[in-house]
Amino acid sequence: MHTRYTTGLFVLAVLTLGMLAGHSAWAQGSSAEKAVTQLEKEWNQCLVSGDASVIERVESPDIINTGWGGAVTNKTKDIEDVRSHNLTAASITLDDFKVRTYGHTAVATYSFTGKGFKYNGQDISGKYRETDTWVESGGKWQIVAAQTTKIEQP
Repeated sequence: MHTRYTTGLFVLAVLTLGMLAGHSAWAQGSSAEKAVTQLEKEWNQCLVSGDASVIERVESPDIINTGWGGAVTNKTKDIEDVRSHNLTAASITLDDFKVRTYGHTAVATYSFTGKGFKYNGQDISGKYRETDTWVESGGKWQIVAAQTTKIEQP
């Protein structure tokens, strides 16, 4: 009887610890997902506001940013494009937002609609799909890779 009682307590303790550990991991993931979601919104809105300091803060120094036309840019080019108003938008609306975390890495995917969206004076307004990879280091999340694809309308 004593053995059965002790075994029951042990199993209960293991299950309780497992639930607590799972809850802790979920809470951390949830916090990371919220942080990345907010940073994505800020990153997109800097094209409307023209605030290149957002890019300075959220893009990794060695970001690989593949644009809708296949060109690969870096942080310096991205800052230059926003500061010079070479890349602008009247509005950007984000949809279908998903963030998955993997330890200190997160992948965000979403679609966005850019209105009054211009690059080099050319109107590129439309709907796009974005996939971004984020890495957290020293309590700070930054984008290390981005891929934008224009969704062609039938």
